[in-house]
Amino acid sequence: MYSRIAQWRLNDDDRTIHACIAAYASDRGFISTAAKTHGMTGRDFGLMVSLDHQIWFHAPFRTDEWLLYETTSPTTNNGRGLCMGQLYTRDGRLVATTVQEGALRLKRQAKA
Repeated sequence: MYSRIAQWRLNDDDRTIHACIAAYASDRGFISTAAKTHGMTGRDFGLMVSLDHQIWFHAPFRTDEWLLYETTSPTTNNGRGLCMGQLYTRDGRLVATTVQEGALRLKRQAKA
């Protein structure tokens, strides 16, 4: 699925601005990938919080053009989830790679 990170046209060609916007947007909700990949939703958790987030930029891009952010979670274990993502331009060029580790805690079950 393609989407635009910025919903408006940016009049700034500064690559740093576009990188900052992508860094913020790629961190927002990224840890929920760990829940979805393993058949759960954010509602199953009492706590989902980012512990760290890394991003590597491979090529210049614009966040006001269509991008594909493909995410996966190869593992969740011991209350932690690992998420990985790749950001592609419309023409299929890989422009950024992301990795995040987060803490996940299931909701406590109400006592009957």
